[in-house]
Amino acid sequence: MLNLKNRYINNEEGNVAILMGLVSSILLLGVAAALETNSLVSTKSYAQDRLDSAVLSAASTHLKSLSLNTRSIVSDSSDVTQDFITSQMPDGTSLKCDA
Repeated sequence: MLNLKNRYINNEEGNVAILMGLVSSILLLGVAAALETNSLVSTKSYAQDRLDSAVLSAASTHLKSLSLNTRSIVSDSSDVTQDFITSQMPDGTSLKCDA
């Protein structure tokens, strides 16, 4: 047993280096996947916050000027919401809002 241990410690053929290369590449892939997932979640959260603000803005605008014509309210709300969303996106990205 001691002889086997000494042979393993004195082995200079590079098996450990190969194993470390494989393990580190898998670890690096895991880190990259975690960073990408974080970016996607952050972007989704940002868009959801902007959409919530747009809906609340449109609702408060149309509650102030409530009319009996329901179709007009829905159509106007959609336009106001779309304008608000477009104005909130930093890079000019547009989201389609269907009402």
